[in-house]
Amino acid sequence: VHDLLAPKVAHIEILTSFIQSFNLTAVPTTPNSDFIEVKTTIEIAERMLQTKYFNFQHKKFNHISVNRAPFGPYSLPVTLLNAIDFVSPTIRFPTIRTPLITNVKHADAVNTPSRLRKLYSVDNTFGLSPNNSQAVTAFLGQYFHADDLAEFFRLLFTEATPQKMITKGDAPTGVTAGVEAMLDAEYIIALGANISTEFWGFNGTAPDNPDN
Repeated sequence: VHDLLAPKVAHIEILTSFIQSFNLTAVPTTPNSDFIEVKTTIEIAERMLQTKYFNFQHKKFNHISVNRAPFGPYSLPVTLLNAIDFVSPTIRFPTIRTPLITNVKHADAVNTPSRLRKLYSVDNTFGLSPNNSQAVTAFLGQYFHADDLAEFFRLLFTEATPQKMITKGDAPTGVTAGVEAMLDAEYIIALGANISTEFWGFNGTAPDNPDN
């Protein structure tokens, strides 16, 4: 898919050269460079795009503000006409979704195993077939800890018989338990209780993602 959607090498080179002319660095965010990120200031962005940015603050949520250029079209050199589909952020504003607030009791608003089992219509159903199985995967230093799972059963899922997690992969456990990993491990068992469950943990990072 990456090869199929890859832009032409010449287009990448033209765009990279344009970005470098402002003493900036073009950073591909995908393996085929069909998205390129540039970190810069508003002042330089205005010169690059020949437009004017303004700061907009949300009327209701004062902590939300964005910089956009909605009052006039931005412009790029004609040499980039076929190399770029769009530039963002420019004219489009993000959609702000507000949570739906209903009158619920505090106990019903807490995501406990019993609450979630009721919400998903699992109720008192437990796995019976020995052939059933389910699994969780974890990466980037997200480790499983058996003690955390035992505490989860003791404090939050007392109606179930404590289960053991089968660990697999080259790095399922480590020094500290991963918050995300344990949430996945605990709540897959909470909703799929009495089903053989595996935790697959792996070393390594994504080679094309500088954030990990």
